[in-house]
Amino acid sequence: METLESEVVELLETSKYSNLDVACKYMGKNNRRIIVYYLYKGGYISYYEATASSNLWEVTVNMPGLEKEDYALAQSRVIRLLPENHMVKLGETVTEDGLRNWNKQIFKGYEFMEECCNPYYIHKESKEEHRRIKVPLLKYTK
Repeated sequence: METLESEVVELLETSKYSNLDVACKYMGKNNRRIIVYYLYKGGYISYYEATASSNLWEVTVNMPGLEKEDYALAQSRVIRLLPENHMVKLGETVTEDGLRNWNKQIFKGYEFMEECCNPYYIHKESKEEHRRIKVPLLKYTK
């Protein structure tokens, strides 16, 4: 995945929240939609559409040191910005915390799909990439 700056073509919409967080919808290269939720305390959640009009989104979470409540609030807000019945896959890497959060999504309107993605698992302490693992895609059903 390229950097956000090299992917974005146009800013489409901005939403500002009372806690100073900001969500932005962008149009990216090849008509791929991009949604990024920036946390005032630092960090972000980004969703890149896999291919134009596919409704399959790749998520990347970068929220080092933030509380679980920060993630939960950000995630609940960004889900509202995604299209109905969207599907989500993990980005290139995932941590133990990331897997734990992924599994909790079934309580937030998602269901696991048969189809899988294969991110690299990153060890929490060593930060080293280990093996690729099989992780099911999620489909939003609320």
